[in-house]
Amino acid sequence: MTDKETNKICLVCGDKAIGTNFNVITCESCKVLFRRNALHYDKFKCQFGDNCKIDVLRRRFCKKCRLKKCFEVGMKKV
Repeated sequence: MTDKETNKICLVCGDKAIGTNFNVITCESCKVLFRRNALHYDKFKCQFGDNCKIDVLRRRFCKKCRLKKCFEVGMKKV
């Protein structure tokens, strides 16, 4: 692996990133989630107190917390 390949890690979930999407380095999965749901953030509810840990294994458990983390790391609606 080269240095460029090892530096690409998704800032939302920690998976292997594909590049910069919505102003943040993200994986394909987080890019798609943000593109489809960023405008509907307030419709989601967290059943675990809005404090879910978002990583590669648990990223699909809670859309609200994952979107919250997307916004926290700097993803922007276009």
